[in-house]
Amino acid sequence: MPRILRYAPALLMLVAGGVAFLVARRLSTLPDGIVLDRMVETVTRTPRHPLHSKSAPSSPRTLEIFSSARPEETILRFPDSESYLAALATPLAAGLEWRGQLDRLETIRLHYTHWASLAQWVAALGYSGFSEPPPAPSVGLRSDGVDSSQALGFERNSVDWLGVPGRHPQWGAGVRIAIIDSGVVAHPELRPATESIEIVPFPQDLSKTHPHGTSVASVIQGQGPRINGLAPAAEIISIRAIDDEGQTDAYDFAAALLAAIDARVDLVNLSVGSLTGSSLEADAVQQAIDAGIVVVAAAGNDAHDHLRFPAAYPGVISVGAIDAGGERMAFSNTGDHLAIVAPGVAMLTAAPGNGYILTSGTSVSAPLVTAAIAATMSDGSGRHLSARQAADLVLSLTDDMGPAGRDPEYGFGILNLSRIMNRSTMGIVDACLTDQRLVRNATGQLSLRVTVQNRGTATLTNILVRIEPTGSLASIGLLKAGAVHSLDFPLGEFAPSIGLPVTFTSQITLSQGAADISQEDHQLTTRIFAP
Repeated sequence: MPRILRYAPALLMLVAGGVAFLVARRLSTLPDGIVLDRMVETVTRTPRHPLHSKSAPSSPRTLEIFSSARPEETILRFPDSESYLAALATPLAAGLEWRGQLDRLETIRLHYTHWASLAQWVAALGYSGFSEPPPAPSVGLRSDGVDSSQALGFERNSVDWLGVPGRHPQWGAGVRIAIIDSGVVAHPELRPATESIEIVPFPQDLSKTHPHGTSVASVIQGQGPRINGLAPAAEIISIRAIDDEGQTDAYDFAAALLAAIDARVDLVNLSVGSLTGSSLEADAVQQAIDAGIVVVAAAGNDAHDHLRFPAAYPGVISVGAIDAGGERMAFSNTGDHLAIVAPGVAMLTAAPGNGYILTSGTSVSAPLVTAAIAATMSDGSGRHLSARQAADLVLSLTDDMGPAGRDPEYGFGILNLSRIMNRSTMGIVDACLTDQRLVRNATGQLSLRVTVQNRGTATLTNILVRIEPTGSLASIGLLKAGAVHSLDFPLGEFAPSIGLPVTFTSQITLSQGAADISQEDHQLTTRIFAP
């Protein structure tokens, strides 16, 4: 007998946590005359899209039941096209109403008056009994990183901090970006959205719309006196799939991604997340990626050692948050799948009702990366890259932090738009001490591992590295542009002991004639405790 996989309530929510909206200031009302195109879903019982083959979510005989963000509704996903078509052809039991279908994902949404009516109809399809869903990933709480109370905020300076001061009105021209969120409404600092799609209806009073989507859009496209977006010329496709309680479900999320595919967008920004994922969401994300769309998602603000979904899905560019000191925020989730970190503390963003809010969280870090990819695709120079080419470039030109290479805390590193935009400028000298930490060798002896990155475009030779208080010296003979190199210095008697930390200072000196654009990062001092 086919089985039923019933998912406990696990709704996606805005990746806001307790830190997203710190200060709100309302101004005047929205201008008259805004027109939003509504996506009308005509209820039908036959497929309106080609059915999309997919891997079975659990087994070829498993029907999945998902929680709905709407009361007295449920979401059913069928294991294959044959069973889906059979369901479309089966009359509904009394007390059930058809609310929608996603042909490409073999999924339907039903309203039920009584659960027994749903159980009766499902039984008529040949399903009975329940199977347990896959367990939620095991997560742990992290206690490191910068606490919000001690973090350095960006306010209006995130673009300057990324190394590209001023305004860049041509960046992002011709790039289509879908923002799947609570919807983008008109604001003096924003160009009107190119298209506005409603999976979830807007409130009658648009100024009462949840501010999250408008805030995210202003990070990308802000172009007023107060907000300076990274891709002001980009075309915004607003897809409202989040209600004004900040929630959505797997069906509306998947419908939004399918709408983004149909809108032929280049990039999708997802500043939403859930602690658990599902095959429905995962397959919708994969269909977007298969369509050539680059998907960027917020890592989450739970201080967990596991990313939220959809950031944790394969192929998604997951984004964590740092403060203006370049330190990872304590709330920012970490994990092996983390791709990059970007500013995410006290950033001035737009809000419905012509307002402004200071926003913190990975929700604003993600659109910075989305906008950086858009600006890299179309930077006004005549160079044009595909979304995938631009995304790969953004990830390859990060400022490495933590252990050399990709790591769970910083991913590939910190977003650095200056390196991206100046990648063709020859002869830039920019050496940086990025990290120092204790490591233990196979015999148990402690060493200080010092990491150096070449963030310029010129090859560096004979970099001298010195550490104190040991007085140890070593050199890096050759460091190509973008390369990262680590050196281990045995500590011997200088190794810290339990309860007695040692302050170590590393310093680099470049070979004669190498004029670095900044020497502030040639020295690194850290108070290190015994492991």
